Amino acid sequence: MVNPLVDNSGGSAALVQHLLATGRRRIVMVAGPPWLPCARRPVEAYQAVMRSAGLRDRVLPGDFTVAAGHAGALEALRRWPDTDAVFGICDTTAPTLTTATHPVQLIAAAAVTAVLGSSVLPLASAYPSQLVLRESA
Repeated sequence: MVNPLVDNSGGSAALVQHLLATGRRRIVMVAGPPWLPCARRPVEAYQAVMRSAGLRDRVLPGDFTVAAGHAGALEALRRWPDTDAVFGICDTTAPTLTTATHPVQLIAAAAVTAVLGSSVLPLASAYPSQLVLRESA
């Protein structure tokens, strides 16, 4: 059986590196539910990039919703008034902000191929994320 993985760690790292390249240093992340592996990996990537830059991480809980994004941004400014960037874990949490997109069509095609059993696929395939600059860039 195929286990398709989205490289959301790579996407998160690319977003944080982009923010650092634009001069941001006090970056807050509004995360997803910690019990989901797909929500833990981006947090770990964010923390690793911040640590490698010699910066402190600032993670707030979230749940993949617009409401969590709004609440997270307000909480970030309340807790850390010097915040200069807020990074939401998904597009719903961060509408219209710079994002990392995933190749949904490739993932769906691999899943259909695996279900139909029409070809042999590796046990795990990683699908890279791509940085997409938007209004906040």
